[in-house]
Amino acid sequence: LVDRARALAPEAHEVEGSQALLELHLGELEAAEARFAALVRRRPAQHEYRMGLAEVRLRAGRPAEGLEAVDGAWDHPVPSRRQRAMLLQLQARALLADPAVTGDLRADLGDILADAGQTEAALVAYRQVLTEASAATPPDYAYQIDLRARMAEIALAAGDKPRATEE
Repeated sequence: LVDRARALAPEAHEVEGSQALLELHLGELEAAEARFAALVRRRPAQHEYRMGLAEVRLRAGRPAEGLEAVDGAWDHPVPSRRQRAMLLQLQARALLADPAVTGDLRADLGDILADAGQTEAALVAYRQVLTEASAATPPDYAYQIDLRARMAEIALAAGDKPRATEE
């Protein structure tokens, strides 16, 4: 289908974007990255291409480069709330991949992901904060209880009552 579209409109950036998404979906990260990077150079204000480039880099285990791709988006107006939310989610995921991000910042990023419906990623972020808090000396049990309560809220909001009870 993409090949037919390319034959009909060889210069259309939308066709290139579709090809890049297909490559990303198929796990062809190098090809997808090259295509998204070329699209970003040609159309820097087209946020979906920056998001694609960031996603490729996150999946390739290069979160700092993914964050760089997202950060460039803020240089251009973000036309919709949906795109703004998607950019913030990518930013949160990239930041969470950095082990230097700890404590309340990690929990705040987890909240962004929870609000976006990315329950598992949010709970992973909170679990990391809880692990960190559990190792603190002296232990702050009230903070640990607050973290567990927030984890239960996140699970409940996602409709996962068994997991909420577990937390």
